Amino acid sequence: MLGYLIKRVLFAIVTFLATTLVSFVLFHLIPIRFPPPNPPPLIVQYWYFLRDLVFHASLGAGFFGGRRITQQVIQAAPVTAAVVVGGAIIWLVASIALGVAAALRPRSLFDRGVLTLVLLTISAPPVWFALVLSYLVGFKLSWTPIAGYCEAFNPPPGAFCGGGGAWFTHLILPWISFALVFIALYTRLLRSNVTEELRQDYVRTARAKGASEARILRRHVSRNVALTLVTMLGMDFGIALGGAAWTEVVFGLPGLGQTIYLSVQTENWPVVQGIVIFTSICVIVVNLLVDVVYAVIDPRVRLTATPAVA
Repeated sequence: MLGYLIKRVLFAIVTFLATTLVSFVLFHLIPIRFPPPNPPPLIVQYWYFLRDLVFHASLGAGFFGGRRITQQVIQAAPVTAAVVVGGAIIWLVASIALGVAAALRPRSLFDRGVLTLVLLTISAPPVWFALVLSYLVGFKLSWTPIAGYCEAFNPPPGAFCGGGGAWFTHLILPWISFALVFIALYTRLLRSNVTEELRQDYVRTARAKGASEARILRRHVSRNVALTLVTMLGMDFGIALGGAAWTEVVFGLPGLGQTIYLSVQTENWPVVQGIVIFTSICVIVVNLLVDVVYAVIDPRVRLTATPAVA
């Protein structure tokens, strides 16, 4: 186990260096309005940036006002985290319930209905769902706020709202809009995996021994399906951050996606670079944790897994 962890950590470090280097170089190739006079070589600038990032947790400063990018990330990241975590809880609960139920009733009316809803949800643009929900639920029915964000704890002086209840109601529509596409994808994935596992020999053996369907699902099928689920969660984390970005723009949430959107409009490229690097680090850390969880669930990975750099 220790050797496996060392390999994964080393690979994460290499990925971190490669990601920061590529991002730094790409953003410095963009022409800016007021370039600094006689800048040092690009590799020297990268070394300074990497040193400040590793030893001082500094992402630099923006073009306008010299505001530290790390402070902007600290303010915006909790909003994005709330959207991603809340949406993930919704899509996991819904997709597990729908996928397992459909797999237990193959070719039934319920199964066909679930597959039809999955197809319709995947076919429609995610932004369309956000706009429709905002119009119907927020504007027509007035059940939830249409846009905006409220701090759950310690709202700033003069804020128009605050508290846990207001925070929750302002995030209901973003959570649902963000989760819908993932619900469709994960429902189809889980239905396929559960259906395949139920056809395996070990399931037939368990049934022959008199095990109930609930016990088979809980003790046998769920463990193998969990491996696929954990893998997909790690792979989709970066996609989820991208989904949170458009959700924040549509609903006016002051998260990382909204910050990037406003920074691109003002050509404040250091802020965009800093957020891209920060989200890349988050993806690397999450995938490292997924590797560890995968190895805990399935100990065979520690012995058979080859280094990811191979």
